[in-house]
Amino acid sequence: YTWSKSLDDKSAAAGIGASGGGFQGFMDNHRPELDYGLSDFDVKSHFVSNFVYELPVGRGKRYLSNANRAADAVIGGWQLGGIVTLQKGFPFSINANDANCLLDTPFCSALNRANLVSGQNPNSGFTRSTAEWFNTAAFVQPGPGIYGTTPRNYLRGPGFNNWDMSLAKSVALTERMHFQLRLDAFNTLNHPHFNTLNSALGTKGFGAITSAVPNSGRILQLGAKFQF
Repeated sequence: YTWSKSLDDKSAAAGIGASGGGFQGFMDNHRPELDYGLSDFDVKSHFVSNFVYELPVGRGKRYLSNANRAADAVIGGWQLGGIVTLQKGFPFSINANDANCLLDTPFCSALNRANLVSGQNPNSGFTRSTAEWFNTAAFVQPGPGIYGTTPRNYLRGPGFNNWDMSLAKSVALTERMHFQLRLDAFNTLNHPHFNTLNSALGTKGFGAITSAVPNSGRILQLGAKFQF
C-alpha cells in the first residue's frame, strides 16, 4: 500500500504532460505560483496485492488426505491465485470557456480556469454518475481578463479497481512430470476503466465521462502447461 502526495506548478515540459490540461503552459508565465497544485501524476492511494492459495484437498492435504489416486486426480491439485489493484484517480483541472486564453494570440497555449461558486461543493449536492462526475453547478465562467479561482488539478477522476484471477488444476503424472490446466480471468469483475472526462466549462457534456479505456473489459484465457 502506498499513500502519497505530489505538488508542483508544472508536471512536464510543454507538449509532454498527460492529464487534463497538463500539457499546457503556465496560466501566467510571470506568476507560476498560480499553477501550484497536485501533480498530474499524483495518486493519493494505491494498493496492490497478489496471492496464491492451494486448496487443502487431496492426498497429503488437510481434507480427504487418504483419497486414492483416481479420486485425487479430480479433487486434488486445485490452486487459486490473483492480483488485486485499487487506486484513486488522477487529478484534473476545470478549464474556463475561453476560445484560447486570456490573451487571444497565436502564441497563447495556456487555459484559464473556472471560478468556484461560493457555497457550492464540487463533490456533494448531486448524484455521481458517468453523466455528472462532479457538481457542475460549483463552477462559473470568470470575467474577461480575470484569472479563475479554481486551483489547478482541483478534482480527481475515476479510480482504478481491477481483479485478475486464475484457477489452476495440476495433475502429477510422475514424480517429476506434472500437467496443469488453468483458466485466467483479467478484470474478473468486469469493472469499467474510465478514460476521458470533459472538464471544459460551457461545452456540451461538461462534467461527463466520455469514454472508457479500449479493450479493458473482462478477458478469459484458457491455457495448459506441461512441467518436467
